[in-house]
Formats: sequence, C-alpha cells, structure tokens
Amino acid sequence: MALKIRLRQMGRTNRLMYRLVVTDSRSPRDGKYLEGVGHYNPHIHGNDDINVVEDRIQYWLDRGAELTEKAEKLVARAAPGVIKTLREKQIAKKQKEVAKKKKKK
Repeated sequence: MALKIRLRQMGRTNRLMYRLVVTDSRSPRDGKYLEGVGHYNPHIHGNDDINVVEDRIQYWLDRGAELTEKAEKLVARAAPGVIKTLREKQIAKKQKEVAKKKKKK
C-alpha cells in the first residue's frame, strides 16, 4: 500500500478549506483517509492559516509515506524541520547508492 500525505478538499463553494491527511494513493481526493495531520485555510492570512502535527507527519514519513508537491510546500512553511530531516535522509540514501555502485566496479 503506497501512502501519500496530501490535501483533502473541504468547505463550501468559494470558501474551500483543506485538511492534510495520510491516505492510500489509490483512494479518491476526498475519500477515506488513515489520519488527519493538519489543516490549511487559505482565507486566513498570517500564522494561523496552517496547522500541522509535526511528530505525526514525521512518523508517517519514516513509515514510507510520500508528500505531494503542494503538501510539501505547506509543511515546509509550517514545519521546516520535518522537510530538513527528509532531505537529509534522501541525500544519505543517494550517497549510499553511489558507494554501492563504486564497490561493484
């Protein structure tokens, strides 16, 4: 099961809000989800427009979930530490792969 952290659309017409949810990648945009990890209200300006639960996002990323492009930008604004650790892990993984290739040669 491929997990994604993505936005789920909510609210009424012309007053949309979004929830940040962990879901199976095959489920529809507004369908069933495993856990809500935050929300975003584009109509509120300032620090209260994005709320995320950093430790739960980190938990799901450690379990193999992937952030969608827009969700990643929102998390970067609200919790830059999560994105920093994600990037560090990706860099370490690439360096490990390069080292394996060098050993094979």
